[in-house]
Amino acid sequence: MLKRNKAISIVLAFVFCMTFLAPALVSPGVAEASCTYEVLKAPVVTTGSGAQDLGVVKVTLPDAALFTYDTVTVSLPSDLSFVDKDGKADTTVNVVGSAVAKDGIQIVAPGGSDGLVAADFNETVCDITGSNNFDIQLADSVTPGTDKYFYIYFNGVNLNNMTGDVEVSFTAPANSGFSSSANLAIAKSTNSGSTTTTIKKVNQVNDNGGAIDSITVLENAPGSINVKGGTITLEILTKGFEWDSDATPSATYGWALSGSAGSLSLNKSDAQKLEITLDKDAVTTSPAKITFDGLEIAVDDSKANPGDEVEVKVSGADMDKETLIVAKFVDYDVTVEEGTSKTLVAGHSDQEIGEFFINEGAAGSLVGNRTIKLELPEGVEWTSEDTGATEITNSSSITIDNKGYVGDSEDILKWEVAAKGSNDSKEGAKIKFKDMKVNVSPKFSGDLKVEVSGSAGAEGTIKVAEVVPAATISVEKVNNVILGKANQKLSDITITEGDVEGLLEGDIILNLDAGYRFSDTPKVEVAEGDIDIDTDVTVNDGTLTINVKDQSDKTASKIVISDVSVDAYRTAPEGPITIEFAKGDSALNDTDFDKDSAGKAVVANCVTSAMGDTMGNGQFVIGSNIYQVNGVKKVMDCAPYIKGDRTYVPVRYLAYVLGVSEDDVVWDNDARKVTLTKGETVVEMTIGSTTMYVNGEALTMDVAPEITSDRTMLPARYVAEGFGAQVGWDPMSRTVLISK
Repeated sequence: MLKRNKAISIVLAFVFCMTFLAPALVSPGVAEASCTYEVLKAPVVTTGSGAQDLGVVKVTLPDAALFTYDTVTVSLPSDLSFVDKDGKADTTVNVVGSAVAKDGIQIVAPGGSDGLVAADFNETVCDITGSNNFDIQLADSVTPGTDKYFYIYFNGVNLNNMTGDVEVSFTAPANSGFSSSANLAIAKSTNSGSTTTTIKKVNQVNDNGGAIDSITVLENAPGSINVKGGTITLEILTKGFEWDSDATPSATYGWALSGSAGSLSLNKSDAQKLEITLDKDAVTTSPAKITFDGLEIAVDDSKANPGDEVEVKVSGADMDKETLIVAKFVDYDVTVEEGTSKTLVAGHSDQEIGEFFINEGAAGSLVGNRTIKLELPEGVEWTSEDTGATEITNSSSITIDNKGYVGDSEDILKWEVAAKGSNDSKEGAKIKFKDMKVNVSPKFSGDLKVEVSGSAGAEGTIKVAEVVPAATISVEKVNNVILGKANQKLSDITITEGDVEGLLEGDIILNLDAGYRFSDTPKVEVAEGDIDIDTDVTVNDGTLTINVKDQSDKTASKIVISDVSVDAYRTAPEGPITIEFAKGDSALNDTDFDKDSAGKAVVANCVTSAMGDTMGNGQFVIGSNIYQVNGVKKVMDCAPYIKGDRTYVPVRYLAYVLGVSEDDVVWDNDARKVTLTKGETVVEMTIGSTTMYVNGEALTMDVAPEITSDRTMLPARYVAEGFGAQVGWDPMSRTVLISK
């Protein structure tokens, strides 16, 4: 049983493998047909006009599809009949090197490097059958090559009564190198003919009127225009406009007809109509055209409005009626127009702004020999007197010349319009200002707008750029900094680029407000982006310097400054503490705006120390319960006095001035002793005793502390000097002065 199962497994495995080998053992089939049929020409033709030349089809056969005796059947509508060049019925399809007009259907084998030749076809099978079919068959040998082609010219075809699209189909056997394709339109037939009316260009006209461009009526099929007695009318449809009676318009034949068709005359009762009666005797078998020239329009400005489009209807002589816009009525005005807007970086020089336009309504709106001024806002200047260029974007021949700066101002450029005689344009100018470059102050930000003014008549303001800062400063949190205290922690400071390459190669210099300095060198690193900086930064009092070795390339970067601590001088002002980008040449500025900073941010807030946090300057006035700490007036619950030529001050308030906190003022009621502690300094005094201990060392005073009105009063001089402070006396104001 096991042996039998093993044998069956071997047979099944063999069969399975053979299924993979089978395709390789079968004879190769005929290559898949992949030829193409391309209609090169499909004219409009007229029914009942006798034999006419219809369209042309290009047949392309790749080399892989060229097989001897390959065949395709070409089918034409049954309504058609075929004639030769002599006008006789003809059912023969000839293979020729070049087509002959009206000589029936022809297979054109052009030869050359890629074209098939006549010998490549079996011409004996090409005749047209009674069902209007004919075969194309390759010969017993075919010229080899890649993408070989030939043409079929459907010439000498009589449409009889057929109208609509004339379509041809190609049907090929399954094993043919030809492919099949149905319903290819090789012509369009019509009973009444067909025309197309065009105008070369829509001109501008002003209140003085003006010329319009040529109007042409084209026959799409021969005989579409009745040239034997037909009348063509050109009628203005827009109110406020009529044909200029002083003009001398004319008509000229073209294509199948030639010569003058005569002059157009103004309708006697309607000045909006021009008419011409055609008197050509010739009958054409190919399309003709008529072109109308010398047309001029007069304007009634009491009815016409600027912006009106002048419409003209062209009709008559059996042609298709068509309405064209032939002109636009414009006024004498000048407008400024925004074009493109670019992103610039503050502090960078030689930056290109966006393009903008100055447009004339009518030709001559800009006054010749007058100026156009282009003024930049404060903080932006032109890079040079000859910056920028102008381009006339339409057919106007106006000339605008750059005349440089206005005076010594580098923020105003002057351009001059050439004399009117040098500008004979019929169209108002559209002037593009381009390639203009500016230098931007490091403090400028937001929309950059150019103000246009001057005596030539152009006025307006256009936006040409958006300016982003080279970088900004921010902190996670604004910490409080205590006046007169050292090594105080700040939150991390982040420098964020406004755009890629916002920071230039060079130094980022940051300055703290006066009265503050860096306690130590902080840590600096790139948190985002690909900018390259030197992480070994320099600190000099309140200045921090970071060197940018290479600009960001793909991503705007962030630089984080951490482990930041500062010392606050006693002379520092209270309130917000800022850090600012230094003025002058730096990684944030390569312009001449060296008095402008790229920005600053509040990084901390300086506050008056809580009582006992630090030692400051104090004043006590004899007999007054008002005292001062660093210039700030405060209230006591008792007043200082003089006894035995010595000044006595309430212990608690004296301690506050000396920087002793409230918790470090200790009263021992049993021992009647007061202990003041600040840092490593401990001062002890006992009521009624002239001995004072400073860090355990006994010192003798000439007066003793005492209690007055339930308040402990201490001799100010001895206590202050015990903490290293200096004591002064102003006899005029009877004020005790204490300072560190």
